[in-house]
Amino acid sequence: MSAKLFSLPQSLEDILSSLLADEKIKLSESAKIASCIQRLSDHYISKPQATTPWDESFTRIAYLAYYFPLNFLRAQAVLEEAQARKFPATTNKIEEIIDFGSGLGSGSLPWMIAYPNKKFHFIESSRRARELHQKILAQLCLEKNGKWSAEAQFQVKPDDVNHVASVFSYSLTELQTLPSWALQNSEFILIEPSTREDGRKLLQIREELLAKTFSLWAPSVHQLSCPLLTQSKTDWCHDRIHLDPPSWLAAIENHLPFKNRTLTFSYLLASRTEAPIWPGKIRLVGDQMEEKGKTRQMVCRGDQREFLAWLHRDGDIPKLHRGDLIDL
Repeated sequence: MSAKLFSLPQSLEDILSSLLADEKIKLSESAKIASCIQRLSDHYISKPQATTPWDESFTRIAYLAYYFPLNFLRAQAVLEEAQARKFPATTNKIEEIIDFGSGLGSGSLPWMIAYPNKKFHFIESSRRARELHQKILAQLCLEKNGKWSAEAQFQVKPDDVNHVASVFSYSLTELQTLPSWALQNSEFILIEPSTREDGRKLLQIREELLAKTFSLWAPSVHQLSCPLLTQSKTDWCHDRIHLDPPSWLAAIENHLPFKNRTLTFSYLLASRTEAPIWPGKIRLVGDQMEEKGKTRQMVCRGDQREFLAWLHRDGDIPKLHRGDLIDL
């Protein structure tokens, strides 16, 4: 993906502000919001397998003011990549999209906005999260497009198999692998944190999907094993997008030890429909690295670790970005 600046729609910002008012807090109260974000972050770090504590006010504040808008932008970037690749879930072939562990719906919302005629099924065990999600969609006039259920109530019908896509956005971290019902569906849209543990877990799921005859549409440009998994014990694949953050988000981050002028994430688009062959195309899967006398950048085009390299003595180095799909 390019260095395009991603920004939050004003309509969504207004909705988040109104829902924060229900929690007795304003977007301008940056120090209080940052304290809630730090508290939730500490919870995730200390209990990485634990469920999100939606019944706590600090969780809802942290999500509405921080995690939801950032995850929405990550999902928006993946949607745009899917549209550029003509991924089947962007066509009329797919009638329903299932969002597993949907939370407040940030992972599927860009798809709902882009494809309001599709059906959406949200699977979320927390009643509080479902209620907040419904309020968000109601203000966008999209609530009639979706239905909600707890995980235990959900079952895929056999005749739906070829018309269903599954979204997993920051939900696999609570699972060991993909649930069996999801493997009956025809499409996967996976978005996970860009940590080494989650990124390598996604690479392992990539191998599982290949073994089950799914075709990889992005970010891979090939159907071979990933060398970051097979030839390394530490590497993982992740992307990066650049932000044009609203002033209130920048103010919140002034009180946090972590900044997000860029957003990183790992993602995977897979389908039972065979991906097109892109002869001569390569994916940039690393940032440019300055070395003595040259600049290198890791690329994806097969099952071997490869780099583009430019000698400084030969002139200016082209500015290429992690995630870009380019002609070689």
